[in-house]
Amino acid sequence: MKEMKPKHNYRIKHSLTCSMLLAAAACLTITSCIYETEPEPAPSGHLLFVYLGGDNNLSTESYEKLEALRLGWQTTAADTHLLVYHDAAGAHAHLVEIRSGEGGTARIDHLQLYGDENSATGAALSRAVKDARSRYPSATCGLLVFSHGTGWLPASGGSGASTTETRTIVVDGNHEMPLTEFAEALPAGVFDYIVFEACFMAGIEVAYELRSKTPYLLASSAEIVSPGFTDIYPHSLHYLTEGRLEEFGNVCFKHFAGQEDAMMRSFTMSLIKTSGLEALQRLISRNTEPVVHAADDPLIASVQPFDRYVTHLFYDFEDYYSRMLPDDEKRGELSALIDDCIVWKASTESFLTNLNGFDIRRHSGMTTYIRQDIYPALNSAYGELSWNND
Repeated sequence: MKEMKPKHNYRIKHSLTCSMLLAAAACLTITSCIYETEPEPAPSGHLLFVYLGGDNNLSTESYEKLEALRLGWQTTAADTHLLVYHDAAGAHAHLVEIRSGEGGTARIDHLQLYGDENSATGAALSRAVKDARSRYPSATCGLLVFSHGTGWLPASGGSGASTTETRTIVVDGNHEMPLTEFAEALPAGVFDYIVFEACFMAGIEVAYELRSKTPYLLASSAEIVSPGFTDIYPHSLHYLTEGRLEEFGNVCFKHFAGQEDAMMRSFTMSLIKTSGLEALQRLISRNTEPVVHAADDPLIASVQPFDRYVTHLFYDFEDYYSRMLPDDEKRGELSALIDDCIVWKASTESFLTNLNGFDIRRHSGMTTYIRQDIYPALNSAYGELSWNND
């Protein structure tokens, strides 16, 4: 088993809310005032907002996830709040709050009914975020997203990836939410962190698209083996609400690495600091050229994969770009920049090897797509991402 220890004693420090920052900026620019206004309230506690996109074949698991969150709330500090948007198959989407009840048993209070809606849209996500924040406007915020995920990949209808069923971020029936729509739906400067309980979300493309939305991402390079974090929330949810993302990641790693079933001993996770991503993008864009590889190119065949597709779509970021950079000096710069971006990471030695899986020889903490000639539609869509246009 491989686990990278944190480089320092790390804890997320909850930031000021966006509204407070805007108010402070306004006070600096106004030279005179006719009326005095009340100051903005100081941050009050912390809000963890959970988006359970379960209107798909994860519907049953989404109910189990909600119950696991309720059980975990029993050990959470009193000045924190937990709101959950839940959409499941055959049910109406709704917003609930998990609160402490009598005798220390947490209860689920229904706050708002949204009806039969498509939860895999930016409009639904944006409205749910606004509704949750309006109840605790002065609290700092974290976001946890559960659903299917395939990182940056576009919806399956136009991907051209015949070897896989792409699911992007959040699935509702036949509808899928693309990465760009997900990013546009989130307000900037609000979330202290985003945690993805979804597959393939630790891609450089995802992190770069969300760099203005959150300073930290906790995500997996590979799939998250079902039932994911369901057995972890009851005893370790407080790590998230306290901003202790490394500790939560370590609990997840130890949970999967310690499974008796060898198939369940399959895990990757990393904590990504987004502030260093632009320097990383500049190094890559200035020192490499976009290359469309043949699907049977020996170079990419030797790069560490993180998916179980016949033709891979997710590769280790550093393993690939260290081969594409021109010299050892640039490769050293790459390693240093990645070390700055990856606060913590952990992985098992292999991943579902009996189900077309793979050994994990390298795990830099982020993945990348490699353009291949058999995926012209994917290559075209890839070129439209922020990662390839800044």
